[in-house]
Amino acid sequence: MNGLIADDEPTVLETFVTFVQALRPDAKITKVDGGEEAIQILRSGVVFDLVITDLDMPNANGLAVIAIARVRLPKAKIA
Repeated sequence: MNGLIADDEPTVLETFVTFVQALRPDAKITKVDGGEEAIQILRSGVVFDLVITDLDMPNANGLAVIAIARVRLPKAKIA
């Protein structure tokens, strides 16, 4: 499983990473600290099975991340 986690709060970001890896030890997680970086990665063509994003981030919010993820990754779980 390949996951993308975006959150501008380091503690929350690490908590989500730890949680996902506890459930799926084989998971490859890409973590980013903002929506803009998440959008760049999604636009680069990397395929993710899971996308977790904070909704309230500076520069690009989580709704923008979700919108792009839904178009580019129609089979991914998005939260």
